Parts: sequence; structure tokens; C-alpha cells
Amino acid sequence: MKINSQRFKADEVLLKRINRYNVFYRIIIYNVFNKLMNLRKSKNISNNIINSEMLYWEKFETKRVIASLCIYIRKEYYKQNKNEKYIRGIIRMIDDKQIENIQLFDDKQLDKIQNKIRTSTISECKRCLGKGYVYVNKDSKAAFKECDCVRIFKQKRTELTLANNLSI
Repeated sequence: MKINSQRFKADEVLLKRINRYNVFYRIIIYNVFNKLMNLRKSKNISNNIINSEMLYWEKFETKRVIASLCIYIRKEYYKQNKNEKYIRGIIRMIDDKQIENIQLFDDKQLDKIQNKIRTSTISECKRCLGKGYVYVNKDSKAAFKECDCVRIFKQKRTELTLANNLSI
């Protein structure tokens, strides 16, 4: 079973712990737990292990935890069979300079996430039917204006850019 938001919603304790992180940080967290899950023979990870790791992470500031998880994924330590204990070591040993210089997503991942955001906000909009603009008839003058879904997309895209630079 893949780790995603549904797994966290099903468990109240996990839901409380994950709410500490914004949406973009959660993508990284889910990715790390999926990597850890694949290290095990059973290809599964219990909620108790997820809970204990997230409880440990609460001792540290969010930026430190997320930067450490990014390092774990980027340097592909999971391919060397390094498990959650190794992540704890990274969290403890990472210095502030590394935290400030880390980017959460590379350009390819950013594009993929932005496309998902765009699809979920604009393409599924019932008001403009995915066009991004709506017809407005004011004072007998025909005009088109930007739909609210485009504004929401732009806001989410800005949040993603900020999150990528660990400034949230």
C-alpha cells in the first residue's frame, strides 16, 4: 500500500502530526516513507513506525526535518539500504548552511507538481470549463475576465515556489 494522504487521514494521530507540514512538504514526507517501505522485506511500514518517526521529528524545526529528508532522497541513501535511523542522523548533523541552500524539488519535479495544481484548479473548474476566463456581460458590453480558478492557480504556484526555497 502506497503512503499518501489517505493513510494519514485514516489515523487521527498521524493526521495531527502531518498537519504540522504544508502540502508541498507532505509530498516529500510521503516520498520518504514510500522509500522506507520498499526497504523492508514485507514492503510495508506500520503506522506505529511512521508515528514514532514523526514524533521524533517534532523535536526539530520543520525546515531542518524537510531539508534532511531532501538530502536522504537526493543522495539516494535508500538505495544503500539506509533506513529511518539514518534519517535521524542526518537531522541531527545537518548544519544551518545546508538547510538554507537546499531546494525541495528540481525543475522537472516542479513542472510536474505545477501541472497537477493547474489540472486540479483550472481544468476541473465548472465556471469556466477549463478555459481560464469567463464571459461577463456588464452594461450591455461583452467582455472576458480571468476566472477565479486562474487566480487560485497563481497563488498555489507562488506558494510552491516559496516552499521550494524553504521559506514557508
